[in-house]
Amino acid sequence: MEDTQKKTVVVILEGDLSSIEYEGCDSIEVYKVTNLFQYESYVKSVIAKRLAHVSVVIQFTTIESLTKVMYFLNQFDGNRQTQKAKFIKQLEKFARELQPETTGDKVSVTLAQGQCELPLSFPVTILFDSNQIKDNELSPATIFNLQLARYIALKHGGDIIAASNIGSIITAKNIPTILNLEIPPKPIFSVGNDTIVIYIPQAWDSWNKIILQGKSIVSSNNDDVIRQESNLAQLNMHYDDFFHGNTSNLSGVFAHLHNSTTKPSTTEPQDPPKQVISISEFLQEIVQPSIVE
Repeated sequence: MEDTQKKTVVVILEGDLSSIEYEGCDSIEVYKVTNLFQYESYVKSVIAKRLAHVSVVIQFTTIESLTKVMYFLNQFDGNRQTQKAKFIKQLEKFARELQPETTGDKVSVTLAQGQCELPLSFPVTILFDSNQIKDNELSPATIFNLQLARYIALKHGGDIIAASNIGSIITAKNIPTILNLEIPPKPIFSVGNDTIVIYIPQAWDSWNKIILQGKSIVSSNNDDVIRQESNLAQLNMHYDDFFHGNTSNLSGVFAHLHNSTTKPSTTEPQDPPKQVISISEFLQEIVQPSIVE
């Protein structure tokens, strides 16, 4: 008989050697799968069997790999509306925190563009190794990857964590900690002794905040950082086409973003410098963002 109390966590990794490692105890079982598509049928059977009790953690490597994994996870059906309802409940929680006078009252929220439009049937966490970000947290390449990961997490109703000591975290003993974090959002990479250096919880993010992250750095006109809503809208269109089967060209989903924010003409004067916001403005928007965007 199926153990309905036990939690199943599938951790999806990439590496030189393909493998599946299993670790379990009374309350949780963890499958660590390196190179998912070498074991696609097996992982599919594990998730399908435990659909109501499964969570998935995906270690970030590239945007293309992340999208392929999300496409694989999108095939499972059965609990999407439950997960979307949880997303809306979280959205209400964050709205209430910004409107303390409404304590005890129901807060009316509206899903903004890009929020949980393609919910999965189970919770999903995108996990960054802090070493992927450390010392490069303000580089255009890092910001661009974080922006795209945030877009994808938001689209599917997931969350994002960047942490140190990944190997020790993804164990049966410690992984419940990152699946049940009770800390404030931490969208800016923090330097210190904390294990969690970035935390973007489910339903906290929005397109405005993703764009804000792009506007918070100064870089050349040739970078790929997203600073305009039109870029996200176009990405959203291509992403939907890919997930709805209108195109099989994964590289085309993101191609329009490369060097598309500003392209100076060789015959016309160059565009004026991009708008860059101050740190104080950035922090103010994080603390008091718009709920309905």
